[in-house]
Amino acid sequence: MKEKNINALELKLMSIAHEILRNRKKLNLDKIYSKSIEIIDLIKSNEVTESKLDHELVSPVKEPEFESLETSFINSLFDGVESDYQRVISMLKSKDNYVNAEDFLKNNVAPDYDWDDKEEMVNKFYSEIHKLYTKKN
Repeated sequence: MKEKNINALELKLMSIAHEILRNRKKLNLDKIYSKSIEIIDLIKSNEVTESKLDHELVSPVKEPEFESLETSFINSLFDGVESDYQRVISMLKSKDNYVNAEDFLKNNVAPDYDWDDKEEMVNKFYSEIHKLYTKKN
């Protein structure tokens, strides 16, 4: 039961972080402060000491070569924001296999970007990610 709470907390924290990144040019100090209070309240209310994500980040991982991915994904899937793309790639590097990577993309990344009308490019992106995990094993 506690695992579900941790996952829900992580998803909410990631959502807030993505919102801050997407709107970083529009946010004033009051809004940033408000978001930081929201984050602190979430953490305090769940009393999380160690998250699954923390555990994954300290575990040794064989990394696929994500640097070989096409940069065209930045413009088409990440609204031209290279830092968003790099952040997602960095998070993908912590995934042990393609199933976990795909799950992460579908549940944590895709909802933050409008990929509904970009099915061909999304499928190509997933295919490239899959190839990297296939090479890894």
